[in-house]
Amino acid sequence: MNSDPVLPGQDWTSYDMLPVGIIIISSEYQVLSWNDCIADWTGIRPAEIIGTSLLSRFSNLNQRLYLARIEQVFSGGPAVFFSSQFHPHLLPAPLPNSELRILSTTVVPVRSGTTFHAMMVIMDVTDLTRQVHAFREMKNIAQNELAERKRAEDALVLANRKLNLLSSVTRHDILNQVMVLRSFLELVRDCKIDGEAQEFLGKADQAADAITHQIEFTRSYQDIGVKSPVWQDVQAIISSNAKILLQRKIQVEISLPHILVYADPLLQRVFYNLAENSLRHGKNLTLFRAWGEETPDGFCIFCEDDGGGVDAENKEKIFRREYFQHTGFGLYLSRDILSITGITIRENGVSGKGARFEILIPPGMYRLYP
Repeated sequence: MNSDPVLPGQDWTSYDMLPVGIIIISSEYQVLSWNDCIADWTGIRPAEIIGTSLLSRFSNLNQRLYLARIEQVFSGGPAVFFSSQFHPHLLPAPLPNSELRILSTTVVPVRSGTTFHAMMVIMDVTDLTRQVHAFREMKNIAQNELAERKRAEDALVLANRKLNLLSSVTRHDILNQVMVLRSFLELVRDCKIDGEAQEFLGKADQAADAITHQIEFTRSYQDIGVKSPVWQDVQAIISSNAKILLQRKIQVEISLPHILVYADPLLQRVFYNLAENSLRHGKNLTLFRAWGEETPDGFCIFCEDDGGGVDAENKEKIFRREYFQHTGFGLYLSRDILSITGITIRENGVSGKGARFEILIPPGMYRLYP
């Protein structure tokens, strides 16, 4: 405890218990009280400073900037605040590493009889200030990274736009040339040629068909991932794309709850491909059924038919680009479309009894409604 003088009616020794610096000065700037906390911060013991002038010890306080504001307190005026941002070292107080503490100081009037003294309440905000500065630095870094990412994304969008334009022009030009090729093939076919030449013409036609299908594939593939995923009503999408089955007198059964799925806008193409796949490859097809259930891994949509199914050795191959039958780009495209939002698809039917495609939607990518 310090040896503060006790003025009449005043006992300021209790301030030693506070975790903030407390200094009481008279209107002549004589130090009346100097608590243990400020003594520890400054290294100045109470016996060294009490009764002396604060201005003589801390000459920086002699500036008019400080005196004019403190003096209003001695007349009972409002409290004065010296922020840590603009006045961090009003009273220099070193840390163990010799750096100065960052202080926030408030000066309030205290009455002693008919006289007003000034109480300086000093808080050490060094750690808080450092944390704020660190947060601001991290925020600036994050903002710079976001800005850089935005510039990269804008550049990528522009590059994609140019590539898509180039693809569209190239695709158009190739299809025009294929049309010219077909025309010449028709002219040659009208000429008197032998059977072997006719066979070669047939193969040339098949090659032209293959080129056309591959070019159409590039048209479909370039649209995947171009637009942001959206929430979509799966039941409505399946019902709409099942019309190609109904037109062929195929029975369609859809028993799905009201479910929205977060997926690429080309999701409707997936279910069209599945319906078309059943028509194209289902032997003696009479039924197409879509249903679903919630599982521990997410919500699973089943699309199955009573056609011939898929042989065990081909269940994975049908989703690969190198495995196409007829125009079969559909399943390859479907897997890529679904993968945009983490949705998977596999074939799990029984060969000879029908195909069964299982589409697993992970948690967070679907919403069920009553």
